[in-house]
Amino acid sequence: MPLRLFIDPDQRALVADLSGRSPQVPPAQVLGDTIALELYAPADLAGWNAAAGQISVGAIDATPTSGNYTLTWDANTTNAISYAATASDVQNALTSMNGGPSVTVAGNAGGPYLVAWNSVGARNSISSTGSGLYPASQVMVAEEQSGNASTIERQIITLRQNLTSANSFTALNAGNGSVTTLVAGGGGNNEVQQIQISPAYAGSFSLSFNGATISGLTPNTDAATLTNALTSLSTIGNGNAVATAIPDGYQVAFGNGLANTNVPTMTVGTNGLTFAVGRSCNLNLNTFNLAAAVGNNESRTLIFEGQFTISAQTQTVFRSPITVINDLIDTTGVAPTGSGYPAAGETLAYVGNFATYNAMMATTFSRPTDSLVAWTVANSGAGDEVSGISLLKSSGSRPAEAAPFVLHFSDNANTYLYKFL
Repeated sequence: MPLRLFIDPDQRALVADLSGRSPQVPPAQVLGDTIALELYAPADLAGWNAAAGQISVGAIDATPTSGNYTLTWDANTTNAISYAATASDVQNALTSMNGGPSVTVAGNAGGPYLVAWNSVGARNSISSTGSGLYPASQVMVAEEQSGNASTIERQIITLRQNLTSANSFTALNAGNGSVTTLVAGGGGNNEVQQIQISPAYAGSFSLSFNGATISGLTPNTDAATLTNALTSLSTIGNGNAVATAIPDGYQVAFGNGLANTNVPTMTVGTNGLTFAVGRSCNLNLNTFNLAAAVGNNESRTLIFEGQFTISAQTQTVFRSPITVINDLIDTTGVAPTGSGYPAAGETLAYVGNFATYNAMMATTFSRPTDSLVAWTVANSGAGDEVSGISLLKSSGSRPAEAAPFVLHFSDNANTYLYKFL
């Protein structure tokens, strides 16, 4: 399943959804994986160019060690600027180019730099090209203070290594509503239908069932309210349907008076909804720079940032912490002993996402008795050759019964992630 993220460009933050817009940190990711990302932003983010942008993971203390970069403002570009340039060097580069701004630059050699305009007023964002920096790095520009009729514009320029990045994006299809039948009623089964309205975040929608319609529902309508609305319809009746909230909408289970019945499929009207605009990409977490940054630690919290060209201007649309879990802990010299299922008190909980979950739950493990850092799989239960196994633990010795730790491994086609609770 893709990792779905919602962007609030006004806060330059990732948010739980586009309705409430409360800030949210993305879930931890595992070093070596590839993340399929879906990014959604408000529909009024006009001019979002899917072909021009970058998603990056970086670190505050990871800066380039050689090379140069350029800055662009109002379609004018500076000469090459050294990775270790002083504030005076950056100021001279900006002000001396054709059509350059009247600014004062402060900061340490190598940055970050504070660029302040010398007169009040709104100013366009500075953009950058960091392809000449080594190791691979980006030049990040963020607005520190927005200029207006009484305030000067201030922007911050920061140089950071690209631990990993993605710059190829695909526009996602415009959102719409749908209803699908998950379980057909009859033959001893109660019907279950699924309503999807994502990525809608504002406005209202309607639901119709067998000629009766509910209006005025919103993306924030909770399951209890929807249940009451459905059972108030004469075509459904009290107690004959229960709605449950799911990430993309709702599931509705029919029962009681409509039990064991192949009921009509509901229809959803979405003309009143506002849908988010979206882009997708793949972010590779298997790079040398990223592995070096995480090192031999069990995890490291890094910076996750997205920058796009919007209405011909390069803008940072979100910046958030992200934790990368290291699944490459050195297991040299550790000899597993014993075999069998997890011991009493250790519950195998599936926390990943793959098609053969039920079969893999029957896996037989060989396990050491102490100083546990590696597990091997004796039988995958699905005919797969499994390799690349490693264990994340919270201490230097084997965890006690019921202590949490994670097992991560993969075969040729899938990635599996287990947790012993």
